Amino acid sequence: MDPHDHPSEYEQLVALASRVDQLAREVETWLHLRERGAATAGARDSQRDWRRRRLAILRHSQALLTALLGDVEL
Repeated sequence: MDPHDHPSEYEQLVALASRVDQLAREVETWLHLRERGAATAGARDSQRDWRRRRLAILRHSQALLTALLGDVEL
């Protein structure tokens, strides 16, 4: 079996980071829609809760991507 048939560790890590980024964007979009829905309904406290959740998820996903790619030499 040719060792080049399998993706390198770097390629696997980049693919994983891409999937993490895509999932984080989907979650962020979903939370943003909840935030906008609360704003439309006039529920200020709920809107703030959704915004806080969305921003926390965004910070954590950015930290996760930074950690995943931190040791990769480009």
